[in-house]
Amino acid sequence: MLAATMPPFKPLSMLGSASAWEQASGIPFAALDTVTAVEDVVAIWRPRDPARIPALQTHIRGLGFTATQGGSLTAAEDTPFTLRMQNPWLAMKPGPTSVGRDGDVLIQAASPAGLRAFTAVPAAESALADPALRVALSGLNAQLGQGRLVQAAIFTPAMTLRTGDPAQFMDMTPGQSSDVVRRQAESAGQGLPPYARGIMADVEGAAAPALLISLAYPDCGTAEAALARFATAWEASPLNAATPSDITRKAVRAEQGCAAVITIQQERPGLRNVPMQSFHDAYMRRNPTPLDIH
Repeated sequence: MLAATMPPFKPLSMLGSASAWEQASGIPFAALDTVTAVEDVVAIWRPRDPARIPALQTHIRGLGFTATQGGSLTAAEDTPFTLRMQNPWLAMKPGPTSVGRDGDVLIQAASPAGLRAFTAVPAAESALADPALRVALSGLNAQLGQGRLVQAAIFTPAMTLRTGDPAQFMDMTPGQSSDVVRRQAESAGQGLPPYARGIMADVEGAAAPALLISLAYPDCGTAEAALARFATAWEASPLNAATPSDITRKAVRAEQGCAAVITIQQERPGLRNVPMQSFHDAYMRRNPTPLDIH
């Protein structure tokens, strides 16, 4: 689903098994804390034990990467496509893929310039400096409990806005796109109240998977209103019929706002998270969902 679109995991389908992926990447899944991607431009590999990083760098050199300026490793730009699709470290879009260490992580970028630009971002400008994202993360952490986070995606209101063409945001700055989303949502007055950031997470529970959604609002009154509207829309939504599930809702107060947190607990055991798959498929087809801002 979400993880399958991330460059490091695209070779899984060609490799055919998790064990083959582990051999190609040079690290077992169990030894990875997280793998994060920004579209197909950057991937961040965080081993559970940073002491594994030197061995990983040696493994990457064995794939034909050579040392470049600043201590990074770069693959040849003309690396054959078939090789790219058989190894997680080569699976970025065609170009001189680069890998470099930044503290306790390895950063994989689509080019040496992209790697330098990403590592040069100061902490004050990182995603975690965004107050709205911190609110959404607070809601996620508060409701995660003993569940294990399998995969998650951060999204903006543009994903669930049903007014206009999402392509209009491509040439806008983040501030301009936020203003457009807010004006369109407020003028429509339907669906959920406009939120600032959202997180959708695939959670492995003790008995069955769950979909956890956390939306950042400026105050708990607005968050409560969003939860009530979601519940009404969920009852009438075709997504509700996709799988037997229980829904819980909670407003979680944070330092700079309030998160509206929805948990859709799948009743049927299994590896496949049907509620998350249903939301993902609806979004890809531009079909309505209970998260919509009309």
